[in-house]
Amino acid sequence: MSLDGGRLITGARDKTVVITNLKDWTEIKCIDFGSVPRAIDCKGDNMLVGLRTGSIIETNCTTGDQTTLMQSHNDGEIWGLSQGEGCIITSGDDNHIKKWDVAKRCCTDTAEVSGETRRAKRNRASTLGTLAES
Repeated sequence: MSLDGGRLITGARDKTVVITNLKDWTEIKCIDFGSVPRAIDCKGDNMLVGLRTGSIIETNCTTGDQTTLMQSHNDGEIWGLSQGEGCIITSGDDNHIKKWDVAKRCCTDTAEVSGETRRAKRNRASTLGTLAES
């Protein structure tokens, strides 16, 4: 979910992102991504969406045009996404935070979230493991 300029942007299990006008709660646009949106950041007409597949898609909020910026976190889902000046920061199911250079379309920094071991996913649900039982 994201708020931007009087709009509420939400993702759903039906693989869409809906842009809603907060003044009158009317739907401005519904965009299909073909995969479940997990993270959304929007500034003006530019929206970034992190999908369950691990892709980051740049989308024009007015036209709905989509460009795949990169495939990241190739083990599981993207959990968090934020855009800054020329970069994107992501966190994923693979227990890492990554900084991406948008112009170069490459990862410039990676950090591990924790030293916890990873447990297997249950019922296709994404889980970051907990410390192994002693």
